[in-house]
Amino acid sequence: MRYAPAVILASAALALGACGDEEDSSKYPEQARNNFLKACESQEGATRSVCECSLDGVEEKYSYDEFKKIDQEIRDGKEAGEDIQNIAKDCAKKEN
Repeated sequence: MRYAPAVILASAALALGACGDEEDSSKYPEQARNNFLKACESQEGATRSVCECSLDGVEEKYSYDEFKKIDQEIRDGKEAGEDIQNIAKDCAKKEN
């Protein structure tokens, strides 16, 4: 089943934004990770493995502070950037 990687990351990004600040802003809080996966998996066609891969890719590329800024941009109506969309696309390709 196909799905839009940008939609998955955008919904997952919004889940991250609901989490409070942590002392070490370079690490993603466990609650943020869980929210990301839950939001991602709720998207039609999304699998746990694609969501976990996407989260791993986001965490590798962006500090938590950087990702919170991306999250705010998505909340403000901007589309997720190409780099972040490519993370989900690459993960989906690995699964197929």
